[in-house]
Amino acid sequence: MISSLYLVGMTVGTLSGIISDKLGRRPVFLASTLLQFLTVFCTSFAPTLTTYCILLAICGLSHLINYLSAFVIGAEFTTPNRRNLISISSFISFSVGYMIGPLAAYFVPNWRWLMRLHGLIGILYIPMYWLIPESPRWLLSHGKREEAMTILGEVARINGCNVNKEEIEMILGEELDVTKDEVTEKGLLFHVLTVVRNSRTLIMVLIISFSWVAIVIVYFGISLSVDTLSGNIFINCFLMGLIEIPGLIAAFMGVKYCSRSYAHSGFMFLSGFACLLAALLKNVHPIATLMFALIGKTANAGVFYIVYVHTAEIVPTNVRNVYMCAGSFAGRVGSILAPYFGYAVEIFGFFAPYLTLSVVVMTSALMTLLFLPDTHLKRLPESVEEVLKMKSLISRCCSTQLTEDVQSPRRDTVKTQEI
Repeated sequence: MISSLYLVGMTVGTLSGIISDKLGRRPVFLASTLLQFLTVFCTSFAPTLTTYCILLAICGLSHLINYLSAFVIGAEFTTPNRRNLISISSFISFSVGYMIGPLAAYFVPNWRWLMRLHGLIGILYIPMYWLIPESPRWLLSHGKREEAMTILGEVARINGCNVNKEEIEMILGEELDVTKDEVTEKGLLFHVLTVVRNSRTLIMVLIISFSWVAIVIVYFGISLSVDTLSGNIFINCFLMGLIEIPGLIAAFMGVKYCSRSYAHSGFMFLSGFACLLAALLKNVHPIATLMFALIGKTANAGVFYIVYVHTAEIVPTNVRNVYMCAGSFAGRVGSILAPYFGYAVEIFGFFAPYLTLSVVVMTSALMTLLFLPDTHLKRLPESVEEVLKMKSLISRCCSTQLTEDVQSPRRDTVKTQEI
């Protein structure tokens, strides 16, 4: 029950996208990072359970704001061929922290001192104030062209490129050819509603949100049921973090060389199939159940990375963080139920809960494959019009069929004339 409060905080934190799109990526990232480490440290001094629960919820809130803001900054600061590398780095860092958690808990068994240790790690993040600039894309979309060009000029200088502002504009062309975006004239709400008013983009948003729900439920469902698996809880928890890394590396390769929708749905199918086998083999061999649960977690960690990348690449810049947070919000609402997954395993056994996970994630995988567009090596869309130019598998098939239907009468006419 208490662990649900942390997830409730994360759910509320997903609403920060509106603030980030309005005030900027950098201030939201820095403020949430400071709040995160302060609340973790203060939690160690909680005098009552009520105080502890409140601080835990705030910690969850600040954690997700921090993570989403950092991810969006990385995605918007890089070109398509480098975006994948930057994105995967944040996920592998998360997995390393995941593994450090049980190790720290093993050597520091007192939970108060453990929380203080985690809170003091925040000191290492102080240089971020000087190292993290604002996203040039956000500046450009809000008409702050000069600030954006100043930051890009500094980036060019650090990279050893001796170019002036005019040359940067010429090189980047349309990527940075923005004067004063409509977001400052019509407001953020206008652009948010523009996306959902179009039936095709609305379907995309709903499917990606359902994908978030399926992925997050499986991720936390397996993670929080670790104590019901065979073996030592510290070792199992460490393995849950370690096993994410090969999944992330595989996802990195999939995103780099394959269609986004194929990689996205493929990892979801693998995760769902592993959950199904874990359920079927529980009464046959407990170790086999642990093995397939770990495989499911591996594939799920990979698709967790892919859904972040895919979501960021199918929405316009001026509302990107809003919809990143909307997708994450959908997932976090589902994650609130994840702590009860462990209880369901204890009450009903492995089969029913893991079968449910399998069905949910495979259904989402099929919808993702059919209806979400491929964004592999494509420039981030700046408007709804650019989003609508993207083609999903089903739209490509329909377009091909329509083209064939249009051309068929012409062929028949030609044959008739020949006769």
